[in-house]
Amino acid sequence: MPKTGRTYTVLFTLILGLLAVSAQANDVRVVTSFSETRILTGERVTIRIEVRGDSFRNVSRPTLPALIPGLRSISVQPSTSTQYSLINGVATRSYSYTWSFVAETAGTFEFPSVTVTVDGDRMQTEPVSYTIVDRNNPAGNQQGTAQQGSAGQQRPDIYVQMEVSEQNPVVGQQIFADLVIYFRNSIEIVSYQTGSSWATDGFWKENLSDGSSPQAESVILGGERYRKAVLLRHALFASRSGPLTIGEATVTTTLRTGARANDPFGSFFGGFGTNQRTVELKTQPVEVTVRRLPDAGNRATIGAVGNFTMTRRITPSTVTTGEALEIITEISGNGNLALISKPEYELPDVFEIFQPQENLNLNRSVNGLSGTRTFRDIMIVRRPGTYEIPATQMAYYNPDRRSYVTVTLPAGVINVAEDAGAAVTSTREQRLGVGPVSGVVRWRPVAAVPVWEQWWLYAGVLVPMLLLVLAWKKKQEDDRLRNDTSYARRVRAGEAALAELKRLRELAGQSGDVKQVMAGIHTVVYRVVTDRLDLPEAGHSDQDILRYLREKNVDQAVIRQVERILTKCSTIRFAPVTARENLSYELEQAQVLVRSLTEAL
Repeated sequence: MPKTGRTYTVLFTLILGLLAVSAQANDVRVVTSFSETRILTGERVTIRIEVRGDSFRNVSRPTLPALIPGLRSISVQPSTSTQYSLINGVATRSYSYTWSFVAETAGTFEFPSVTVTVDGDRMQTEPVSYTIVDRNNPAGNQQGTAQQGSAGQQRPDIYVQMEVSEQNPVVGQQIFADLVIYFRNSIEIVSYQTGSSWATDGFWKENLSDGSSPQAESVILGGERYRKAVLLRHALFASRSGPLTIGEATVTTTLRTGARANDPFGSFFGGFGTNQRTVELKTQPVEVTVRRLPDAGNRATIGAVGNFTMTRRITPSTVTTGEALEIITEISGNGNLALISKPEYELPDVFEIFQPQENLNLNRSVNGLSGTRTFRDIMIVRRPGTYEIPATQMAYYNPDRRSYVTVTLPAGVINVAEDAGAAVTSTREQRLGVGPVSGVVRWRPVAAVPVWEQWWLYAGVLVPMLLLVLAWKKKQEDDRLRNDTSYARRVRAGEAALAELKRLRELAGQSGDVKQVMAGIHTVVYRVVTDRLDLPEAGHSDQDILRYLREKNVDQAVIRQVERILTKCSTIRFAPVTARENLSYELEQAQVLVRSLTEAL
């Protein structure tokens, strides 16, 4: 009898082996790359054809076209190199051929596909486009957004400038402000440090840089090759319309000049060199013209500008009388989340509404500011029944579409049942332990006192009236705190600030994170001023805070203390680590300052 099982096993193994060989062959790639795809006339450029893979043996030397547009060959034979790497346990190898050329003719060209034979298989590269710029006539061929020098004026060897992504945004629109450094190839950047702050009056500013080392790229400016790197990126949100100015920013950099190979693939930070020195660079102020938001018509808006999704849910949807429920509204996306107002809904009169809660979760990346803002409306229903929260239409402005986008939040139903466990009062007979009095009874005449001269008469009338007045005032205060958000902010500002300082003191005792605690102190002082003056929660600079205090004629000693704390908190992340004794002192000073601001405002 034939052994068919063993035969099938052998065939299956052969098929797997063929598939493995095919897969390995498919892992081989051939790639064409230029050292620069934007080249000045007279400048050298290298063309590299590379074979990459984990399993190949024989590679035939590729043949380049006899005539490559705009380029003149300066190497008859290509140089070759082999590289090996091991990534996640997988070994890969690359074999490359490199030719050198000189750019001669200006224009935009395409390097054609090249055929390479690998282990007997013919493989082709993808075409590559490249541009050659006339060194003597670079007009119209500038790359990058760097400011051009005036006629006959030579551009500096190194300079910085502020580049904004949008010159005419609308109020609340997210734009990017990049602090960019430009420098010639002959310069090596050893280190740099940006200034502690730069004026952005009228903007709410958020730092988007992740702390990683800047990556330099090669650009052509005015017919000369420079390198550029983005040192910092911020998201800006305009809080008012009209012309606004982004102030100058400073960068202190240590650099070296000297002989250096023209390596367009080099890193941002250089190595050893000569003529090391430190220079301070400043950007020019940038003016941005902010437009008003278009008229929303009959749409209900909450000041949202960006790209968002909105949801609303009721939890729980079935309750008993006296039990709390929440209407939770979540707004997610990218845009001015911190400046969005709480949506207002039509609620039945039987709902007892409490102070709403808000939460903001922001994600910062080089692509912008995104996250989720959550509003929680907390309420209690005292009467059983079925109640409906009607559907609500909310609108936000989308700068990309240049129009409003309307989102419909669906209706919700709340079922309220009678609380079966409510307390029921009952009366029962009570007997007083009163017995007869025995013995001799002596009668004494007592002088009659008029009722109106009895103290208890007036106490019995005035005390209930006084309690009624106090209860009325307490109810008025509670209603105002619950319904008047501005008044609630002013009243609770000092208490909330002291509670936050207490939390920061505990945090300082646990982790000793100076920068985190100082950032918290800055927020406390900032919020006390904005809450007591009923200002928007965001969009104010430190200089704005000081100006508001001067307008309110606050004592100069208090203003100086505010300025000292805000300045120290803003600059602490660029300073050496602060001693924890000083941290305790700053917390004590902040506590005294909060009380002074609460009294003054």
